Amino acid sequence: MADYFDLTPWRERYEKSPNLEWLIPNAIEKGSMFSIIGAPGTGKSFVATDLGVSVATGTPWLGNTSFTPTVKGNVILISPEATNSVLRRIAEQFISRGVNDEGNILVTDRPLPVRESEEDREKFIELELCEPTLILIDTWARATPGLNENSAQDVNRIIHELDIVRKRTGCSVGIIHHTTKAGTSARGTSALFGALDSEFVTLKSDEGLSSEGKTISYLKNSKQKNYQVWPQALVFEVSDSQALENVGHPQGLRWTPLLEDSRV
Repeated sequence: MADYFDLTPWRERYEKSPNLEWLIPNAIEKGSMFSIIGAPGTGKSFVATDLGVSVATGTPWLGNTSFTPTVKGNVILISPEATNSVLRRIAEQFISRGVNDEGNILVTDRPLPVRESEEDREKFIELELCEPTLILIDTWARATPGLNENSAQDVNRIIHELDIVRKRTGCSVGIIHHTTKAGTSARGTSALFGALDSEFVTLKSDEGLSSEGKTISYLKNSKQKNYQVWPQALVFEVSDSQALENVGHPQGLRWTPLLEDSRV
């Protein structure tokens, strides 16, 4: 009974705590939970898919050499919506990188098991057996049918199961989610935001379309639990072919001062 809380002097626990380790330097920690949120058409799924291809192949995320993964590993993409378009997007991003190594990206159109039952809990073990480095859930709403996204109890139950997978495998888990009508915060209960180590927001730029007719969007880092948030947003373009493209910088996306757009 006396061992239940595992009470330990703070110094001893501090000295045993792991150092901050990055999956994507200055962006996503190893073993962390993060989200990429945005309104429809702002490029959140493109950013997420690019991240998956990046980790699977060991190539820079968003074309930025500063965002080169520290490890290359297995990626699981849980995408119950528009699976064919997701597969095309993955193929395009392999082509744009010019890599022959296709990496190990495992794709499923099955949703997460959300029932509060032992049978559903055991289904999460299948994810662990794949030894993932990264799990992407696109989108949270479609991957959790029957879940009340406004209920902290419902959301925390699934977060708890994903936490177990993270702790057992050391993988990072990325949740792709919709924003509110205001477009700057995630839809649903704040319990999801509270569980995150980092959050990224995609926003359409006031610039609208580029001269080539491509959508211009921002990528803002809105939360870092253990590090400082980016002082600037990134700008990227999404072409008609739905491939993510760099803007105006030989080593990656264009950094834009936050003051250029009041939303970012």
